[in-house]
Amino acid sequence: MTVKKLYLGAILDLYDRRIVAYKIGNSNNNDLVFSTFDEAVHLNPDAHPIFHSDRGFQYTNKVFHQKIVDAGMIQSMSRVGRCIDNGPMEGWWGILKSEMYYLRKFTDKDELILAIEEYIRYYNTRRYQLKLNCMTRWNTMKRMLLDRMAVAVASTNCTDCFWSIHGMFFLRCLLDRGRVSRNDLAVFFLLYHDEMFTFVWYNKLN
Repeated sequence: MTVKKLYLGAILDLYDRRIVAYKIGNSNNNDLVFSTFDEAVHLNPDAHPIFHSDRGFQYTNKVFHQKIVDAGMIQSMSRVGRCIDNGPMEGWWGILKSEMYYLRKFTDKDELILAIEEYIRYYNTRRYQLKLNCMTRWNTMKRMLLDRMAVAVASTNCTDCFWSIHGMFFLRCLLDRGRVSRNDLAVFFLLYHDEMFTFVWYNKLN
């Protein structure tokens, strides 16, 4: 059977406009919405935001409402006939279509899936955002992590904890002393590795 349509389920973080989670399916059904939500919860287990959506049948479903409750979130839905209530998400669909979909002609399912995945990766990391003071989310994350690292260094009173020599970052003492988390260092590594910086992580992670 030839698939003539693909459906994309996505969840947008209103704070930094990133796509928290997404799923692609052959039908706009409960499974698509539920699996997208489950993925968002899995990737952000400590997040308990207000979850806003339109009044599609998937979101008014009792099973979905229970998922919201179980995740410790508050459910919010647009007013009847007021699509503007879901403006940020509707706006993102428009951005996706104008910057990716309408610029190309797709004749193959796998080609379209790959294009969607590549665009979301670009949007989440490389696209300049007015909301982020005209910076990319990538640069915003790096600035935030560098600030956190600097605070951690200052609190150790250890001058050899953090050196910057030819783009090399040595953070052994910070981790040893519990001043930064392994997750922070892992994200820090991924960000700077992508930017062709050299990162040296001395501490062995068990």
